[in-house]
Amino acid sequence: MKRMSCNRSLSCALSTGNALIGVRLEVEYNRVNLDGSTEYLGWIKGTIAAWNRSKGYLVNFEDGDQEWLQSVEEQDVRLFE
Repeated sequence: MKRMSCNRSLSCALSTGNALIGVRLEVEYNRVNLDGSTEYLGWIKGTIAAWNRSKGYLVNFEDGDQEWLQSVEEQDVRLFE
């Protein structure tokens, strides 16, 4: 898989919304535990399943979780072609 350079790039500006449905990505996650400590979870792989103008991008992760991301143009998101 080839990584797409998305952060502030022309290619990402041209590929947004519905055009990204089906694109694979990784999202970097941290979790705050009950005791206030932060646990690094790493890069979680998934696929963009849908796009909604107000909600953003629906991501189906390989572990079965789903999440709406407002933007894929963040440092903690990597897109792949």
